[in-house]
Amino acid sequence: MAPPMNNPHAHSPDLAVPKAVTVQDLAYGAEDLMVLRIARHFFQSFAHPESQDWLMAFRLAETGFPGREDAAISVALLRGVQALRCARRSTFVYFNPRCPGCSLKVSDCERQFIGTLRALRNGWTSAAHVHAMLICEGNETAPFLDAMSKLEAMMRRPDRL
Repeated sequence: MAPPMNNPHAHSPDLAVPKAVTVQDLAYGAEDLMVLRIARHFFQSFAHPESQDWLMAFRLAETGFPGREDAAISVALLRGVQALRCARRSTFVYFNPRCPGCSLKVSDCERQFIGTLRALRNGWTSAAHVHAMLICEGNETAPFLDAMSKLEAMMRRPDRL
């Protein structure tokens, strides 16, 4: 059974999250920010199934990747989230996608998730493995890396542009 996803805002908007940084600090590009936004809705769906936030994830992909295989990108991202859930043993900490203040922050878990994708995009195989090892907590990384590699490949396809 996959460990729970944890949304710190569900407890208190002022909850201190270790190693949290702002989105500005990380200088994420538009696609990385969109992936993070979509992934957070998937995280929220697993943490709070009644929210049905997976619907918002697909809706965001339609607006964030218009005419660019948005559903396929969403499914590829969901596969990455699911592979991550299967590998981790402890709670995944993420920020609430529906909280304007919280969504400006990035948890260490989220940073490692996006870091894996960015490293794959840049061909930094060793860095991708380090991010994956950290986010998977030393557990099996191959399914997660495979899913994220497929997502990255899909995002850079020439017919998406």
